Amino acid sequence: MRPLSRPRWVPFDNQSLSGYGFPMSREYVLHPFRAPIQPQIDYARELNEQQHAAVTAAPGPSLVIAGAGSGKTRTLTYRVAYLLEQGIPPERILLLTFTNKAAHEMMRRVADLLGQDLPSLWGGTFHSIGNRILRLHANLLGYERDFSIMDREDAKHLISTCLDESGIDVKGAGFPKAEVLAEIFSLAINTRKSISAILEEEYQHFETLAAQIADLDRLYAVRKRTTNANGLRRLAGALAEIAHRRRGRPRAISAPVSIHSRR
Repeated sequence: MRPLSRPRWVPFDNQSLSGYGFPMSREYVLHPFRAPIQPQIDYARELNEQQHAAVTAAPGPSLVIAGAGSGKTRTLTYRVAYLLEQGIPPERILLLTFTNKAAHEMMRRVADLLGQDLPSLWGGTFHSIGNRILRLHANLLGYERDFSIMDREDAKHLISTCLDESGIDVKGAGFPKAEVLAEIFSLAINTRKSISAILEEEYQHFETLAAQIADLDRLYAVRKRTTNANGLRRLAGALAEIAHRRRGRPRAISAPVSIHSRR
């Protein structure tokens, strides 16, 4: 009797399977249904060649360099209209400019182009948008939404109050004045460094006072929260803190950030 031979394994792929009568496997990608887009605006007729290229550019970052009188505002306005007509939700679009006048004008033009109000479209200056984001997420930082924003003079006054409460003799001890302390506190926040590190790098003549200055910074932070106020320079750090705390949550902040001061 002949001994049984060991089975021999033969590799095969999907094409090999088809030879044995098995159907080949296929991969499918399902896309959401989109009706044919019929834009209201004839962009090729309304814009010159360069403007049209910028307005109808594919999704993703684009750098457009344009000089004075080249139609920058017009191009931005039509770009927003184009995105909306392509089905982008208005709340996912952010239109940023450097002046309130330009922001309001572009928002009005977009509404006129499409013949409808767009209350959910985000538009404004860098400062106003930053302020808007802070008020939406103020609770993450321990503030109420109606917090007040301090300018330089407000910050100087509150720091002076903290100095008085701490009992530090500014003149006798060679302690930094309120405006200098404001700069130190701002640098520490914006660079995410400790007070001692800032003093070592920028204010070596105050290094021996590091402990007292750090204590004063903590008192200043407490007073700001007590009065529901936030400093002008602190807002940049506050926005970064909001983004940090929102990271990992199901929904993230959907707009860029900046700072705002009352004048």
